[in-house]
Amino acid sequence: MKKAALFLTVPVLLALLAAMIPAALAATDVYTKEELDAMTMVVTADYVNMRAGYAGTSGHKQIINYNDGLMKGEEVYCLDRHKGWYCVLRIKGHNSTVGWVWGDFVKFKTTDVSNGGNAKGGDVSNGSKSKYVGGTPASDTNSVKNHYSSQYNQVINTLMDMGKW
Repeated sequence: MKKAALFLTVPVLLALLAAMIPAALAATDVYTKEELDAMTMVVTADYVNMRAGYAGTSGHKQIINYNDGLMKGEEVYCLDRHKGWYCVLRIKGHNSTVGWVWGDFVKFKTTDVSNGGNAKGGDVSNGSKSKYVGGTPASDTNSVKNHYSSQYNQVINTLMDMGKW
């Protein structure tokens, strides 16, 4: 009788675990409002081009939003940073663009940043929960969106959950 109970218990436990895993994974597909707020940056210059890479890379010379630059006051979401450059996600209507901008032209919306609210310099001390990728940043048009696809998808999912996209 004990063997039969054990055989019935194991499949039941496995079924319960299988049902719980997708729910646990789905919960990580969105940021909390606080995490999203910590990733939000505001454009401070009148007109800013997004580039396919940061300075020193082949993508730096390639403007990816030609004739449709970021405007002063526009909000973007920081996905990564590298030597004063920020990889940001821009949402415009139902379109999105991922590219690099120089830190002099953006600041974190929650401006409790050690260097006076200017994003240049890279080290943010505002308790930001931004989930930067780390490692070698993507620096060309073909790999930028792929390299940051996890953060990109999480921002989009979060905005959809909040009814903002």
